[in-house]
Amino acid sequence: MKQNIPILNEMVTILKFINNNRYDSNSFNPMELKYDNTAEIITNFKSIWSNYNCLSINIDKDRTLIDTIEYFRQFKYKFLQTGRIKKMEINQRPLGDISFQEICMVISKYKLKNMKLMLSREFSDVEGYIDTSLDGNRLESLSIIGVFFRENQYKYILKNCLNLKKIDVYKNMINDSKVNLSKLFIDELFRHPSITRLKVGSIFSPGESFESCCKYLNSNNILKHLEFKINIESLKFQQERYDKLFIRNTTLESLIIVNSYQFGKEINSPLLYWVGDSGIKTIDFPPLTLLNTIVDHHCHSLESLSYKFGFYLPNIDHLCFLYPTLNQCRYTLKYLHLTPSISGLDTPPPIPDFVKVLSTLVVLEEIEIIFFNIETFHELIQLNHPPLKSLYFCGVKINRETTKLLIQNNSIEHLAIRSTDDDIGYLIEKCLREKKSLKSFTFESSRIQLPFRDKIIDILSNYYKHPPQFSELILPDRIRIFGKSWWKLFNYKK
Repeated sequence: MKQNIPILNEMVTILKFINNNRYDSNSFNPMELKYDNTAEIITNFKSIWSNYNCLSINIDKDRTLIDTIEYFRQFKYKFLQTGRIKKMEINQRPLGDISFQEICMVISKYKLKNMKLMLSREFSDVEGYIDTSLDGNRLESLSIIGVFFRENQYKYILKNCLNLKKIDVYKNMINDSKVNLSKLFIDELFRHPSITRLKVGSIFSPGESFESCCKYLNSNNILKHLEFKINIESLKFQQERYDKLFIRNTTLESLIIVNSYQFGKEINSPLLYWVGDSGIKTIDFPPLTLLNTIVDHHCHSLESLSYKFGFYLPNIDHLCFLYPTLNQCRYTLKYLHLTPSISGLDTPPPIPDFVKVLSTLVVLEEIEIIFFNIETFHELIQLNHPPLKSLYFCGVKINRETTKLLIQNNSIEHLAIRSTDDDIGYLIEKCLREKKSLKSFTFESSRIQLPFRDKIIDILSNYYKHPPQFSELILPDRIRIFGKSWWKLFNYKK
């Protein structure tokens, strides 16, 4: 143990350095430190400063899983004075073997609530028989990223981890004959008492049948979020078979079909087959065929809607087709994301009545706009809609008038921009200094030329060197530019 004390001391020094300089886990650069063991420390303790209850380790051929955990855990025990690890992330290196039996032992031994496995290949267990116990486990979240996960292992987890709330087995699952499974919606899943978030399937698996999806949702009142791949072959039913399918469920909040657009065609969403009001809160990019169903069944609780529309005929009115949906959920919709299906026009046309419709959304808090007409965009800003606190825009041809209107707007507190316009520097500087309601700011750009980036960084540096007199200073943890926060500039100013 003595030979490990220098590493522990350096770990404490690193944490003090991060804390004193107010770095966050994204902006901290270990290369700023001049310690001999820094590389080893950062590799083995890569998440300690962002989550003190998480142990993240790498497995190679020289140690067993348990030995590796115990080796690294001693540092966390000594630093934290606690034996509690709530979350474990295990990364299997190409030459490292992990057995399913070991994983079960770790889950039980350390009473884990959260486990994430990043596998480079199949578990090393050769036989299908599982000789281990998960009695008394507290596992609530399991994520397995990698290649193969056996059918019996999947069933064993579902049968024995009854506290599971979240499960992600979005990968290539096989049976004991190493044949791709045709379905993951199985009886053990249907009977599970606590799963609220489920993500299953992979680009290699056939996917789940439409009928099994209906069966699962009709028999479940616990699941909140479902993401899966639908089996294309199961959609080739005769129409009379489809007519008999229905879904009656009031507890599911989001439903994502990962292959909803395949072979150049929209795949029918299970949302089309609802009976009665749903509890759906999030719908992403519904096809036109779904809009009437949303009005009839899914506006009761809808809080978030993402929608694609077209600027070219015959799609020029697609956004207008959305208006009845927006009107129906005017008391529930908090987030709206609008993006064109085709963005080839240099000057997008105005969108009639768009701002008028938005003004009726009484709880709208956030809007994302991609490639929008500048006049319509200016109308939106001038609306000064009291509940609208967050605005993200990209591909809008801004000008000086845009900056003036943003400063005059009193409702928007959180501004995010993605732009390559030369005039963007003027907007950033003016909004930081003169927009009194601004509480956070994010800027991204695909322009990587140093003069452009240096200009933006100089604006931020001057902002901290010479703080604004008539608006509240925004600290670097609330400003993200080029994917970074800038505490270093703030410290320099101090």
